[in-house]
Amino acid sequence: MSIDRGVPKPTDSGTICIISTASFERDCLAQSLRHAFPAYEIFSLESEADWSADTCAEAEKSVVLYSIGAGHLSDEETKAKLKAFIARVSGRRVIVLAQSEDMSAWFDAIECGAVGYISPSVGLEDLVEMIRISSARNILMPRKSVMLLRQVMPTSQPEPGSELARWFTDRQLDVAEALQRGAANKIIAYELDLCESTVKVHIRNIMRKLKASNRTEAAFKLSQIASGTLKPEGAQAGGSDQRSQATVKRRSSLSGTGEGSRPTA
Repeated sequence: MSIDRGVPKPTDSGTICIISTASFERDCLAQSLRHAFPAYEIFSLESEADWSADTCAEAEKSVVLYSIGAGHLSDEETKAKLKAFIARVSGRRVIVLAQSEDMSAWFDAIECGAVGYISPSVGLEDLVEMIRISSARNILMPRKSVMLLRQVMPTSQPEPGSELARWFTDRQLDVAEALQRGAANKIIAYELDLCESTVKVHIRNIMRKLKASNRTEAAFKLSQIASGTLKPEGAQAGGSDQRSQATVKRRSSLSGTGEGSRPTA
């Protein structure tokens, strides 16, 4: 398991803390990372309770590899535990290691404050690269994870009357479909003949309705809605359902008192 190919070895000092209940995982990672980062101190810890700021370098030079093992971030207790630990490490970069390929967990990890999420399909070289170039201000996703995310996102465009049309107005639907494709604001504005500022307003409203924190998460959730696997939490139908209900009300009103009604003798 060589990691020398094309991966420069950093000369700056720092610390890498590996937190895992599995001793085999800790030992293998520690040995591999000592080879990749010879100037770094590597700490192998059994639990987050063993972590201490006194044994780690200053925040910008410290990385924590936090393994959740077979756990899932969809579990509220696991997620809360990770979030509390990240808050405790005071700005240090935390990369989550997991045994699950569930790509929705990537968004949960980022929401907790992690800078990356490593699933089983990601290789050691990707982890080394993530440690090298990550920062507390940015989030990183390995290429293999991007491809997995793309596989679970439907590529077909929503048809009129689809699930997306139930939750958005006509104009929001146009913007949502473009956002789902990954189009930039300028492209969306050009295609829909709108001002870019108007597009930004629509996207803010769409993200608020989806409870999405970024465009990637919004596109992922739009694809889930289009495929019928997700319903916007707490949202009310704002598209075709709402328009259909309004039409029925108008017709009922007309049939009762308006045009077409005949006075009784």
